Amino acid sequence: MAAEPTISVVIPAYEAAAFVAESIESVLAQDRPALEIVVVDDGSTDGTADVVRGFGDAVTLVQHPENRGEGAARNTGLAAASGDLIAMHDADDRMRPHRLAAQLEHLLAGGPRRGCVIARAQLFDDDDRPLPAWAGPDPAPYGPALVLAWRATYDVVGGYDEALAYGADSDWLVRLKAAGLEVARLDEVLTDRRVHDANMTALTPNGHRSFITSLRKVLAERRLDE
Repeated sequence: MAAEPTISVVIPAYEAAAFVAESIESVLAQDRPALEIVVVDDGSTDGTADVVRGFGDAVTLVQHPENRGEGAARNTGLAAASGDLIAMHDADDRMRPHRLAAQLEHLLAGGPRRGCVIARAQLFDDDDRPLPAWAGPDPAPYGPALVLAWRATYDVVGGYDEALAYGADSDWLVRLKAAGLEVARLDEVLTDRRVHDANMTALTPNGHRSFITSLRKVLAERRLDE
């Protein structure tokens, strides 16, 4: 019987000292353990690397001497990873315990043309509360960063476009489809995605900072009234 494929988790991190420990801990708590966790510190100045080093041999740390952007950080993580499959994760997100197992099952069931599986993410605020439905058109969106893909998929599609300041994940999915591979969507929330000032460009159309600022203000005011 063939061995079950191994999974490497790649986490790009920039100025993520406040969040990255929780992100790593959520990977370590998976009911289907990963082979390795690769964190790419993309030129942070806030002590992100020191937090990651605190996990010792449980995490592989790779550092960029200066900030190179999301696409470059993901590509560096890919180069350092050794698993049969690559699970992308973000430094400010939390995996739910069943994420890797659920995505792996769905990927294996799809046959050779299934290049990757993406799942849904529940947005939450600084006080660990899910965002209400009125906060956006989909409070549990599909996240292009919530990808589990074969290493071979990257061999066909290539890595992430380092010239894109935003949207390298979405661009990669478009190229995967253009290559004739299937992007499967698992209609299950498998990651909790934190809403904070630094990530609003990825969470709102055209990067509307004012939307996130206003949303956080309204949520805070409502909590004071409770």
